[in-house]
Amino acid sequence: MVNCASPLVILSGSALFFSAGGYHHHLGTNTWAPGPSAADDEARLLEWEIVVPNDNDSSDAARGLRAAGFAADDTGNGVVTADPWGTRVRIVADPTRLRT
Repeated sequence: MVNCASPLVILSGSALFFSAGGYHHHLGTNTWAPGPSAADDEARLLEWEIVVPNDNDSSDAARGLRAAGFAADDTGNGVVTADPWGTRVRIVADPTRLRT
């Protein structure tokens, strides 16, 4: 059984499902075996952002990341972390940017 209240659910070792507010998932991503990061002169994704409904959700995500051994730096309206390739991931609380 998967705890749907968790902000991050890992299934089958090849997919990550992010959720907020107890929904089963809002965003699903594939994961692959880590490889080398792109060189500075190569095309690459520099940053992506996840918008959550409120500060509690971003705080919960930060706690989960830290509990899993990842760095999560507070920014005032959320947190910043990085994936294994160094891509910045921002988790920000901004209910005005959410679709209903």
